[in-house]
Amino acid sequence: MKYTSLVNPFHGCGLIELPKAQGIAKSWYFIKALYGNTHPGATLPFGKYSVCPFSAGYSSGYGTNVVDPEKYVPNDTSLIRLRGFSHFQHSGAGFMGMFYNYAVTTPYYGEKHFNYAIKDEYAQPGYYCVTLKETDIFCELSVCENAALHRYTFRENGGKISVDFTNDGLHMARMRAPAEDPVVTVTDEKTLSAEVTLRGVRMYFVMRFEGDGALNSDGVFEMSSSGTVTAFLSASAQSRGDALNEAEKAKNTDFDTAREKALEEWEKALSKIELQSDDKTELEIFYSNMYHTLVKPCDWNGGGFLWEGAPFVTDFSTLWDMYKTQLPLVYTLFPEISEKIAETFKKYAEVVGRMPHSFTVAKMFNNEDQQARLNAVHTLYDAYRRGIKGDWENILSLMVADIYRDAFRDYTENGACARTTHTLDMSEGCHICAEMSRDFGLTEQAEKLEKLAENVKNAFDPETGLLLEDSVYYEGTHYNYSFRPLHNMEKRIDLCGKEKFEQYLDRFFCFTDPCDLSA
Repeated sequence: MKYTSLVNPFHGCGLIELPKAQGIAKSWYFIKALYGNTHPGATLPFGKYSVCPFSAGYSSGYGTNVVDPEKYVPNDTSLIRLRGFSHFQHSGAGFMGMFYNYAVTTPYYGEKHFNYAIKDEYAQPGYYCVTLKETDIFCELSVCENAALHRYTFRENGGKISVDFTNDGLHMARMRAPAEDPVVTVTDEKTLSAEVTLRGVRMYFVMRFEGDGALNSDGVFEMSSSGTVTAFLSASAQSRGDALNEAEKAKNTDFDTAREKALEEWEKALSKIELQSDDKTELEIFYSNMYHTLVKPCDWNGGGFLWEGAPFVTDFSTLWDMYKTQLPLVYTLFPEISEKIAETFKKYAEVVGRMPHSFTVAKMFNNEDQQARLNAVHTLYDAYRRGIKGDWENILSLMVADIYRDAFRDYTENGACARTTHTLDMSEGCHICAEMSRDFGLTEQAEKLEKLAENVKNAFDPETGLLLEDSVYYEGTHYNYSFRPLHNMEKRIDLCGKEKFEQYLDRFFCFTDPCDLSA
């Protein structure tokens, strides 16, 4: 049995049927437990391009998902209304403040509208298809390394295809932004080019059509008869020339061949783990989750907006959610993309002057910084310890520079941060940089960093041995962060004593003090 046959791309895309939250579970941010925020669109493992049905659902642009818990609707395909098919979606991310869904491409007859019901929806890794119910237009999506592929079958005359290069995000409050200075050019009867600033980044697109028809002066492709048309969208965040180069590389791509090759790429990626079970449902859950785990981050292989050339790996949305969960798996199984990640972070630090916390195709370099500190330092150390090749001595110097940057002087000069969890982050970051420094014979630097790491004690209340209660805690409380694993757990336990620490753990996991369940 092939691994790809076990993947359900719709897994995690819609509403999860859970019992109504009771007790302490009611305190969790409600939307977090309800959606996987994935999408069933076509993409390659860590691929630059994705193409996905666009209904403006939260947060990938697919489905009927919304943020307001009072407006949740069931995961019912009959309720989905498509606006077209978009590109560069998030997958698995929460509220990022920016959501992509660029270049919305819509096949239609007559006048275009934004309310297309669907039927016969199907997806497999690297391929998606659906029929628009009212028009009976059959829509297929796939990808190759240099383009997103659309194939539309019009069963009647008068078919049209339009592309909205100005769409930026979802059609909900705070989830979209205005496109700046859009310029769309009909290059020839089969080719559209466009450039537009989206989230501060000048994006360059080339859309090429193959089929019986031509572009009109408004940039709408008009079919001259019924039949099939294929469209190829290539893009760059670097230059028009780079986008044209991408389009040229994809020029002779056959849709069905691209679909088969995409499936092969996914088969190769999923085969990195062989799970044996007599329970097919268990296998399907595992490989569906693994599939979605390998959608991001995205390898743009150059074409980025901060520097020229490769590597340029993006869509870390955010490292807070990835550095202890997904990325260790990536570093273990996929050394090629891992090396590119390490080099990307190095280049990012050199250009921006700091390590990233999140990194998307947007000029939002401080996005979600309240979550944590030094997540990039932690994940780079993880890659280093797992044997990923890299320019580690220079990367270490940038990691240490990140610790000593002005924004972190509260810790390096005063010994504590306003958020006690940031104090933990800084202490652990100092410790791991000290370990790396010793590996490179930088003894004096290591000793200074170890001294700084001792400031971790300032995060704890000496009376209780728990973290200071009077602080701000991101998606948690001082209680659950008090049990965060640190590199020296013996010293941490000594802050309150082993017996009391065990009592705290029993209370935290609700083995004692049942009244806490109503907290």
